[in-house]
Amino acid sequence: PILFWNDFANRGGENEWYFALSQLGFQRYSDYDIYYTNAPSSGVSNGLGSRATSGQLAGYSTMLYHAGNLGDYTLSDYAQDSEKSQDIGLVDTWLSLGNNNLFITGDEILYDLSVTAAGEGAAFMNDWIGVTFLDNDVYDTIDFQTAPQVLSTGATELALPRDFIAFGSCPSINTFDQFALQSGTVSLANYDAGATYPAVTYKYNATANTTVVFAGVDFSYWYTVGVGALSSRAENLSAILTSFGESSSKGVSTDAPAAKPFFARNYPNPFNPITK
Repeated sequence: PILFWNDFANRGGENEWYFALSQLGFQRYSDYDIYYTNAPSSGVSNGLGSRATSGQLAGYSTMLYHAGNLGDYTLSDYAQDSEKSQDIGLVDTWLSLGNNNLFITGDEILYDLSVTAAGEGAAFMNDWIGVTFLDNDVYDTIDFQTAPQVLSTGATELALPRDFIAFGSCPSINTFDQFALQSGTVSLANYDAGATYPAVTYKYNATANTTVVFAGVDFSYWYTVGVGALSSRAENLSAILTSFGESSSKGVSTDAPAAKPFFARNYPNPFNPITK
């Protein structure tokens, strides 16, 4: 019933998804299917909207979407530059079928949606995500943090069990979208800063009986805070999937590998005078 759409294929991040899902007992190709967008940053029309129909997606009740740190050619609208993949229309139609749920993550996906032709991206944000795009970099409004802690709000609609680090630091600086909540949208987690800025949101569409959880920090950059049987990423994903009504065939695994001593040396290390 689950489709994982890797719209960041071969650029990293998929192992973080696979490991979190496997920690929860979800196995590739038996508990969920995978769609890869090859050459996702090139705009060569390889998105899901160029290959699939809403009828083919009708068998799925949950979609997990990964856009990484891309700010171009994420959910496309067919008229954007040379892109001929009607991703927005496909996902919009699939959600409108009813009883479907979407977990959508990406560092700058809101920025990309905001610049689509004919306002399709803005309409998608309004109708399904329920946020208003403000800026493609929240950095200066969260005390200039590149790896801020994100704190669960404990929302009654969906309480994320673990805080996490939005890791946008070394080796490259990520930019996370800044956005505001619209009426009916709930913040599930906020950046730990002087003011309240949402990072993860929840919107329920009663007409379609559809829930959309959105993260302005791509899921692969959710780093663990504290100690637990599972990572922050896996525990929060478990809560999201449970709220969607999805359960794995094998159940949650909390097995940890046996501790073993290891030796590591700082070679090569051409960039820093000291290594710890």
